[in-house]
Amino acid sequence: MSVAFLSLGSNHGDRLSVIQQAVNFLSNDNSIEVRAASSFYETEPWGKKINLGL
Repeated sequence: MSVAFLSLGSNHGDRLSVIQQAVNFLSNDNSIEVRAASSFYETEPWGKKINLGL
């Protein structure tokens, strides 16, 4: 059995919902066992802001 640790993040919209959906998607795959998930942390943006013209 392989073991993996994932770090999930989201930048747009309802960030908590997006991350919860990702965890649910992984949990619904029979070949994946989600054993634990950390708390959700929201922080202020940092770094250089880039306008992609979207």
